[in-house]
Amino acid sequence: MISPKTQKYQRSFFLGTIVQAVVPLIFLVIPAVTAISSIYFDCYNQALNHSCTLLLSFHGFASTIIITLVHHPYRRFLIKVVTFYRNSEKYVSSSVPDVVNNVQDGMRRLSDRVNPTFQLKNYMTTSTDLYYETVWKSKCSSNEKSFLASWQGFSLFSHSMLVVFLPFYVFTPYCILKKTPRTMDSVKFVLLNAHCWYILDDCNHLFPGIRKRATWGVTLFHQYVQYKNHCRLKHPVATAPVNPADISLAENSSEPEKKKYRLCTGEVEPLTPVGRISSSVTVQNQRIRCHHPDCTKEEDVEYHLVSRAALCEHFRTEHGTDHMLEQVSFKNEDDYKKWLARRQEDTGTSSITQSTREEVGRITCYKKCKHEGSYERKGNMKFGHPSKKWTGEITCTSFLKLIRTKHSIQVEACFSHFGHDISVADLSLTSKQKERITEMVAQGLPNNLIVKQAKNEFTENSRMHF
Repeated sequence: MISPKTQKYQRSFFLGTIVQAVVPLIFLVIPAVTAISSIYFDCYNQALNHSCTLLLSFHGFASTIIITLVHHPYRRFLIKVVTFYRNSEKYVSSSVPDVVNNVQDGMRRLSDRVNPTFQLKNYMTTSTDLYYETVWKSKCSSNEKSFLASWQGFSLFSHSMLVVFLPFYVFTPYCILKKTPRTMDSVKFVLLNAHCWYILDDCNHLFPGIRKRATWGVTLFHQYVQYKNHCRLKHPVATAPVNPADISLAENSSEPEKKKYRLCTGEVEPLTPVGRISSSVTVQNQRIRCHHPDCTKEEDVEYHLVSRAALCEHFRTEHGTDHMLEQVSFKNEDDYKKWLARRQEDTGTSSITQSTREEVGRITCYKKCKHEGSYERKGNMKFGHPSKKWTGEITCTSFLKLIRTKHSIQVEACFSHFGHDISVADLSLTSKQKERITEMVAQGLPNNLIVKQAKNEFTENSRMHF
């Protein structure tokens, strides 16, 4: 059985724990819910922003007060301090006039010393005050009538709260360090550590200079895009193209003379064309080199093309080959696969995906011949099959460009090869050939019968024969 005294202690401990956890949490939940609601409803209010910032500072103050009131040693010491203050009230009241007179004299001398500084400060902030009175109130501020929305109001409230909170911030650490009984030594430094973090958090919220400039009454944006949208909507004149001399800080300044554009007034001799200009394509984009023997006769001359389609057209027009570009459009995937399987089997072509690019509403896929390039073995194994990369540095002219949209499939392809021989045995199986093998496997045929039947059904011009 638990004694009534033990039950009382347990009840007090439970209530104290709940109070220490719930009350400070309230001052965190309310600003968080307000911020989430503002983001969800796309609503910004400077006064509400300042209110949430001030409410956050109550979190540390509430935690400090609760630490002092919940724990019995700290509460008893606080009562003694308050009682002693009441008993010494008469002595304090008699000495107050002298202290006030001394403070007034000191403040008067200090004001005489710093008066020029304040005058200079007022003079320097004249343009800022003018900005707040004109542009900011008319375009940026939606609640300029609220004193709390201004940086003066926020500064007044935050500094006033800090003056009230500071005595408690000093009193509570003193209680923790000096008035904690030995039975509570295990939680002494835990309470002190938590209290120090509370003080830092409150000072962070109550000193606007430490916080972001949004707490001073100026709406700022965390992303460059939001900043541009704000300037475009609120200050359209400022974002329009203007003369650089008009936005200079000095009144009579202008763009430096050497930076201005000038027209040449002298006579210019006309140029004589020396040859045909093929196209206005930069050298960087002309990355595909033609390795045809006609283009490699001269060692110092190289012919580069901008794309594989241009390379095929170059072969047909300049070298007299049978390279042909095929441009076909399909409405569904099945028709495209049937056409591709037929063309690959007829021309002895196998393609691999080179790159794929996804854009808004369409997918672009580039395929090239599987025999293009060279393979470098990275191991030292003595066994293995020979590589199917045969062209080396030569670019094969066979390619396929696929543009898949929601309603159609557009294909641009060339099935003529260059730089290697066509070996039917080294080709990849087409989708149609894979379907035929799947049918024979579904019939339960063993592997040797599948190979034998494939040899009988297909000729040596088909990959299935091998």
